[in-house]
Amino acid sequence: MKKIFSILTVIALASALCSCKKEQKEVEGEFSFSVDKTSISADGEDCAQFVAKVGDKILIADEFKIYDGKDNKQINLPDLKFSTSTPGTYVFWASYKAKNSETVTVTAVDKPALNFVKRGLIAQFTGTGCGYCPRMVDCIKSFAAKRSDYVLAAVHFYNQSDPAYNTHATALASYLKVNAAPTVIFANNDFFKYQDYTKVSSFTGSFDMAHEGYAKAGLAVESSVSGSTLTVKVTVKSAKTDEFRVGAWLLEDGIYAVQNGASSKEYYTHNNCLRYADSKRANRDFSGFDLGQIATGETAEKVFTINLDPKWKAENLHLAIFVSCPKFKGYQVTNARDCKIGQKYDFEYAD
Repeated sequence: MKKIFSILTVIALASALCSCKKEQKEVEGEFSFSVDKTSISADGEDCAQFVAKVGDKILIADEFKIYDGKDNKQINLPDLKFSTSTPGTYVFWASYKAKNSETVTVTAVDKPALNFVKRGLIAQFTGTGCGYCPRMVDCIKSFAAKRSDYVLAAVHFYNQSDPAYNTHATALASYLKVNAAPTVIFANNDFFKYQDYTKVSSFTGSFDMAHEGYAKAGLAVESSVSGSTLTVKVTVKSAKTDEFRVGAWLLEDGIYAVQNGASSKEYYTHNNCLRYADSKRANRDFSGFDLGQIATGETAEKVFTINLDPKWKAENLHLAIFVSCPKFKGYQVTNARDCKIGQKYDFEYAD
């Protein structure tokens, strides 16, 4: 009899425990869904780790569902990790019971075989007769105080009395559809036209948008002067197979002229002034000379020959060299270098 009583007691206790478990309240709190990093390499190995929580409790994979944010279909990620070999932007959201999360975005970036130091190209369209141009100068100076990944060319096209004015400047303005100053063109593509000199943050954001991603090519440059002839050899090395164009612009520093709208004489000295734009491939197209397709790791060369005007001060001359590839409308600068005359520059690789 005691034995039967003991068995019944055990059964009763087990039933009571089960009842207690059933009566336990579900975890309460806000449902959140996050990822440890929003950018990964599209190499199939680098991954983003998802985390879902209700209050302070971290959920395991079978306690909630993850969906593709583009088609809202459920996806299976048993280890809660996402990786891909396809570059692009991926959107996700999650659900827990009747609760849905906000979306999270992961960008998969195509990792280049060769990682070159990258610089963008800024073409500042200006002139000594432009009263608002000193404000754009201030904006560029504020940007330059925090950045070094750019090459600047000041294109004086506004008024013919400007000593830096020339037909190359006006032709370049026509090609890039610039009809007012101050105007800035990023990446030598009129898709990236900028005119707001009041906000450095907007200027910076526009520059970064125009030059996003890695440099698809690197530049090696060497130049020499014989008499009044400047010879420049540019070697382009591809980080990824693509079509490329290359250009060389001759710039001059230290040109003195009174600037309209200037608050002080410091604006009277004009630097990086475009003297010659050797990137005219056809008619009014200044996107650069065709190099054709260059395979990953391979190189192509272009030799530029520029006749130097005796009015230009040789000691103040330097070069803006750029390489372009197809993107958005037409071609867009993927890398640039500012080079002194008579010096040799090898390819620059990022750490």
